[in-house]
Amino acid sequence: MKLSKYQIASIVAIGFGAFTFIYSLNTQSWKSIKNTFDQNSSTISLVAIIGGLGSLSLTTAKDSITKGGEDQMRYVSQMNEVLLKEIKNSVDNLVVKVESLETSQEKLRTELKGDISELRTELKGDISELRKDVHENTKNTNELNATVQHSLGFKEGLILRASLEKMNNVYLPLVFMMSGYFYLTAI
Repeated sequence: MKLSKYQIASIVAIGFGAFTFIYSLNTQSWKSIKNTFDQNSSTISLVAIIGGLGSLSLTTAKDSITKGGEDQMRYVSQMNEVLLKEIKNSVDNLVVKVESLETSQEKLRTELKGDISELRTELKGDISELRKDVHENTKNTNELNATVQHSLGFKEGLILRASLEKMNNVYLPLVFMMSGYFYLTAI
């Protein structure tokens, strides 16, 4: 156990008091000291011993409290370091997960943009083909009208032409509506 300077001073005071007390009880020499401390020497020595013991116990208690505080601070510091390491590891893990999610989202966006572009291209081609088919159908209908009018006569041809035009009026808007719907859903 390492003694502090206050503890050493207290031990010296106790030793001096004990020496004086024992000397005053055992010796009858040193008349001047005996005359001065004749009646008070034992009291002074006891006070010195008690004061020294009190001082020693107080400094020991102070040193114990200081050492206990230092130990407690060391423990708290170690616990703080452990907690900080755990928090840092958790934050690092979260950063890695967030970066991974951002990378995944970016990949998904790129893939979706490519898929949407492909769908638009396909739909544009399909719509072009439908328009060609409608145009071809209209052309065929007109040719059929002309043929029917020529072969059946004007009256019967007009009736057939009206029914064919009615069919075209229903079929063409339906084709355009469906192509527009597919185009909008692809976007």
